Formats: sequence, C-alpha cells, structure tokens
Amino acid sequence: MFWRQVVSQSPETAEDENNPDYRRGWAKIFQMIRSGSSWSGNERNCAYLNTGDGGFANISVASGVDFPDDGRGLAFGDWDHDGDLDFWISNRTAPRLRFMRNDQPLKNHFVSLLLHGDGITTNRDAVGARVEVYATGDEKHPVAKTLRAGEGFLSQNSKWMHFGLGDATKIARVVVHWPGGGLETFDNVQLDTRQVLDQGSGKSKVVDDRKQTQALFAKEQSPVPYSDQAVLRLITPLEFPKLAYKNWAGSTKPINIANGKPKLVNLWASWCLPCLKELQDFSRNRDEIGKAGLDILALSVDGLNDERSTYEDAAQQIKTMGFPFPTGRASLPLINLLQSIHDLQTPVRRPLPLPTSFLIDGKGRLITIYKGPVSVEEVLKDLTTPIDSPVDRYQRAAILAGRTLDDDAAQAALNGMEALKHRKFSDFFQRLGQKRYAANQLNHVVDIWPDSAGVRTEFASALMQTGQNVTALKQLEEVLRTEPDYPPAQVAMAELFLKQNRMKDAVKHFNKSISLQSENPKLFFGRGIALSALGKTSKAVEDFTRVVELAPNFFPVFNRRGTSYETLGKFKLAAEDFHRAIALNGKDAQAYNNLAWLQATCPDPEFRNGKQALANANKAASLFANDNFFVLDTLAAAYAETTQYEKAVEWQLKAIEQAPESARPPLADRLKLYQSDKPFRTPASR
Repeated sequence: MFWRQVVSQSPETAEDENNPDYRRGWAKIFQMIRSGSSWSGNERNCAYLNTGDGGFANISVASGVDFPDDGRGLAFGDWDHDGDLDFWISNRTAPRLRFMRNDQPLKNHFVSLLLHGDGITTNRDAVGARVEVYATGDEKHPVAKTLRAGEGFLSQNSKWMHFGLGDATKIARVVVHWPGGGLETFDNVQLDTRQVLDQGSGKSKVVDDRKQTQALFAKEQSPVPYSDQAVLRLITPLEFPKLAYKNWAGSTKPINIANGKPKLVNLWASWCLPCLKELQDFSRNRDEIGKAGLDILALSVDGLNDERSTYEDAAQQIKTMGFPFPTGRASLPLINLLQSIHDLQTPVRRPLPLPTSFLIDGKGRLITIYKGPVSVEEVLKDLTTPIDSPVDRYQRAAILAGRTLDDDAAQAALNGMEALKHRKFSDFFQRLGQKRYAANQLNHVVDIWPDSAGVRTEFASALMQTGQNVTALKQLEEVLRTEPDYPPAQVAMAELFLKQNRMKDAVKHFNKSISLQSENPKLFFGRGIALSALGKTSKAVEDFTRVVELAPNFFPVFNRRGTSYETLGKFKLAAEDFHRAIALNGKDAQAYNNLAWLQATCPDPEFRNGKQALANANKAASLFANDNFFVLDTLAAAYAETTQYEKAVEWQLKAIEQAPESARPPLADRLKLYQSDKPFRTPASR
C-alpha cells in the first residue's frame, strides 16, 4: 500500500535560501499559520494497493482511511501483535492522532523480526541492515526489506520488521546483510511468529508477547467545528505579570493579585450581548462567588479602536446593571499584553473574542483563559481542580478524555515540557522588562533540571540583572564545583565580580575564560576594564587592542582604549580612538563626551580646542538629555576653556546638584577654579 504524504521542498542553493523573496514568503506563511490558516484544503487521505502487476488500485474509501484531515505522519507496526500491520496517523490539526487497527481476518502467513546488532561492527538497532526471507518452494524470490531509522515525513515505523508471506507453508531461511559488513543466515525461523535475531548467533529466538494489558476501543473522531469560543487551561501556570488598568475617571490602577485571593479579569463591551449576559450571571451568583473567595475585575474595551460605543456608555451600563464587583477601563497596552499572554499558550494567534476572561489562582498564577462566555460553575470548578503536578495539569487541560501515562519516562517528558515552557515565559518577561519575573521562571527550570550547567548559568545571569548578586554567586559556584571548565559560567562569574568591583577576582576568572575561549573579544574587553580599575593601564591597552583585532567595529572598545591612552599621556592616540568611536556610531554620547573632555582639559595645548570641545560637549549633552552629571561637568569645562566662566559656573552647579555625594568633592574643586576665572587642566596621570 502507498500513502501520499506532504514532502517539504528546500532551496537548492544557499543563495536561494538567502533570497529576500524566499524569506518573505516563508514569513508570510508562518504568519498565516499562526493566525489559524491551514495547509489543508480538506482533501481526503488517499491509499493505493499494489496489484502486483505494476499498477496500483485506489482503495481510499474501502480501507476507511479517507479522512478529511490535515495529515502529516504515518507509522506502521503490528501494535496488537496479531500478525497484521496496524498504523498511526498524525495530523497537524485535530484530531492530532488516529490509530487504525487492522481487524481483517488473518488468512495469510507472516513473520516479524527484531534485529540486534553487536554494537561493534553494527549499531545496536541494526539500522541499515537488509533482510531477505526465503519461503520453502520459492527460494528464487525472497521477500526483502531494509531497516531504516525513518520512514516518510516525520515518521518512524516499528523496528519490528514485518514480512507478509502469503500462502507460504514454511520459511527456508532468513539472510541478514549487516550494515557493518558480513552476511548471516538463520535457518530456524518459524512461520507466524515474532522472533529476535542477534548478530553472530546464527539462531533466532521466539518472543511470546501477544498478551495485551490494555483493551482498545474504536471511537469516532470528527473534526471540531471552528469556533471563537474555547477554554485554554494552562498546563504550566504563568506567574501573572504586573499589569494596570484605568478606573472610570481615567486614573491608572494596578491589577492587584498579591492579596492571596483568586481573581477573574473579564474583558467586555456594552454592545456585546453575550458579555452582558455573562455579567448578569456573575451578579446573580455573587454570594457563591464570594464564598469561594473569588474577586472579579470587569474591564470595558468600549471606545478602543471601535466607534460603536464609548467608555461612558460602558460606565452607564454598569451603573444601570448594579454590577457588584470592581470595574474599569482596559487600555490598548493592556489588551496587547493580554493578547501576548494568550499567544504564549497556543501556536494559533487569533485576536481575543469578547467576552474573554483570565483566571488567576490564589498564588498569582494564570491558570485558565476563557474565550467566550463562561459560567460561574465552570470557573469555580477550575479553581478547585488539583494542579499540583504536571500530570494533574495535563489531565485538566486535555480536551478529549483518555488515560495519562505516569511512568518514569512519561514523567521525564512532562518535566521537560514544563521546563521549556518556563524558559519561554522567562523570555516573555524579559521582553516586558520585568526581569525579576523572568528570573523566577528560570528558578523553576533549575528545580526541574538541577544538574544542567547551562540552566544554572542562565539563571545566575538573570539574577544579576535584578541585583540578586549573592544568589547568583551561589548558583555559579555550584556550576563550577562540578564543571570548572564550563566557559559560560566562568564568563558570568567574571562579569559578576566586575559588577561588584572585585577586580582581582574578575581578572582571575577572565584569565580562565580566555584560556577556554581565546578568540572571544568580550572576554578581553572585560579583563581590560578590570585591569584599568586596578591601575594596570598598559596591560589594559593590550587587551583593548586585542578586542580591536578581533572585532574592529565594536565601538565601545575605542572609548575604553582612548581613555587609557589619555591616562598614559598618549593624547594623539586617545583623540584618534574617540574619533573612531564616533565614526562607528554617530550617537555614541560617551565618545563625544570623552573627546570634549580631552579638548577642554588636556595638559598639552596641542590637543586643546575650546570651540570643538564645546560643540562636542553640547552634542553629548543632547544625546544624554542633560541628565548625567559627568556630561554637565564636561560642558562646564568646555565653557571654561572658551573663557565663558559664568556659563561654566552655571553648568558646574547643575553637575554638583545631580551628582551623588561621593562624586561631589572634585566637582566642587573645579567650581572654585571657574569662580576664579580659571580653566581646569587634567593632571598628567588622570
């Protein structure tokens, strides 16, 4: 039998793959898929029977497999061990999986063989072996098959090789051509059995495994009609982010989920009849809702890109209804974030319908999204359904009834999916700028995969972004205790010490990191910064120069090296580096500021230029929006260099006002100079 499957077409050359039209085409396709479009035109599956005379007969209807599914994979195997082939069909859309059990009366004969390679000349699964089965009386026409690791599109057949032998009465011999070389004959293979062939043994072993522990029952699986209404019960609860709404007066209010009570955030509109019926249902069941400790926040979307109504209409509707729960107005940013939260849970990203509700449990976790009206009974049931383990959550989320596997392999798979989901949530919070939430998600991943050096290092980096440096240090120490040569952990440790101004420790770990990754410019850059802080300026210049060799367009290194050259009194090289940084990035405020400082305060008059200093200082100030005290300090120095001392005093006072207490003494010293109509000169070793 031949099965028609979808086969992907890859570009023939790298040039084709990089073609903008090709990439735009695929981007559009993925956009259509995410919006719910299907590859399927509802054409039915096709099956053909080899007639043995060089032709094929269409048996699609007769075989019962002509489903109008969006089919993808097909895998064969004698699932019930009754001597005939059954098969599984996977689909891109529901129903995602079909099992087709072959219950035709068995009239002909068969043999099923499982090959075991020796693990030396042949892989253990014997993939690549060619097997020939010779029936007695017809030894010139063997039935031959090759054992493959994959069959068709996204599919893998059973490694039990099934041979249909028709009316044969006995097997003369089985010949195996092992993939590592060599030919082996097995003479004792019996008809209508399942047997194991071990390489080098020359004898087969019968396996009696026909007993089934689970009964299988046929069931109709019809495609679910399209509907905007659905319930998404999250397999992995999402820590609900910090979001805000507006009250009717227009003031911004946080969505409070920190009180330990569950909350239902409901989106509605005054023109939406299902919304109004749902709100009335909430009102009628206020006592039951109160007993359950559930808070409801109903947010109107009236007036948001819609001319059918205004938020004033919604406010009047709520007042007329006498709605007993808190209400307010949703904003477009809030709607967009709630849409993004929905899109995290499903590959199909259709706009949220009205009404839509988000159920958050007492631990502040989003556990259910209701797309369409929801009854109070269903909400309260979702609140009381156990979700303590991944198995509980999978059972709760399943749309179809069935059995849940809970053996070790299944648990490991569930945990892996849980970990991947938390990583996805972490990326989402990073994009929102809610870094502490992002770190919390990675903490869950560490709990699931505690032995993963990569996960712990990623968690430590997230902790560093939130200032939790002590906890980050403990995570990195744990990684390096077991894997001292793990480069990302060594790098993260060096960066942590750099952040904590523990420069000697930073240099130590940068040294180790460079020994492991000698071509990484980031490491030389970090070590150069630490060496500069330790006063080892010449060594720092060597590292910065190495960065320039490895990454010549990395503009921050020219600022650093230029400052080091200035400290060493190499003013010409310093100026060249500052100009190079500006050439690479015309919005590099730090480069303009450094160049202005050199031009305004350099002890060598050859490199001072008050007019250019003032222009560059003003450029730096405009890029920094005049909110950095060191830029204002430079601006004051530039005014002093051009003998505009009143302006110099004015800007120096602003610099002192904005500077932290620890930075004010040198600023005050320069202020006294300007008040005395004197410019500032940087000492020879600044």
